[in-house]
Amino acid sequence: MNKLTLQEERVCQSVMGHIAQKRIQTARARAGLYGFFLIAAVVALIPSIQYIAAQAAASGFNEYVSLIMSDGSSLSGSWGPLALSIVDSIPLLGVIAMLFALTASAFCAKKFMGNFGNNFGNGTSAGRLAHSPLY
Repeated sequence: MNKLTLQEERVCQSVMGHIAQKRIQTARARAGLYGFFLIAAVVALIPSIQYIAAQAAASGFNEYVSLIMSDGSSLSGSWGPLALSIVDSIPLLGVIAMLFALTASAFCAKKFMGNFGNNFGNGTSAGRLAHSPLY
């Protein structure tokens, strides 16, 4: 067995300490970045929902839904044209914008919590990052 000298062991520990510090700095930077994008995505949900509501009111989608809810049995004979009218009146752009904002916020929340846990989980800042294998 080849044993390390005391000086070699100190150099090795110093290098491993620097690697751990860089990993922690990178995880903190990522957590901050994903936190910012999470806030932006959640804020983007508000105008997308308002846009959906405005477009639904302008296209008559609300009237179709209220007609179905109030008297659904009388519409059973003409469900085909009604379904096409409903599909035509759906505010598709607003729905796509809202789904994009929801997806972005879920993705950023997952990434933020992963990096946040690496920094502040288990009471130590270097807990999992210092002893994890290299990328």
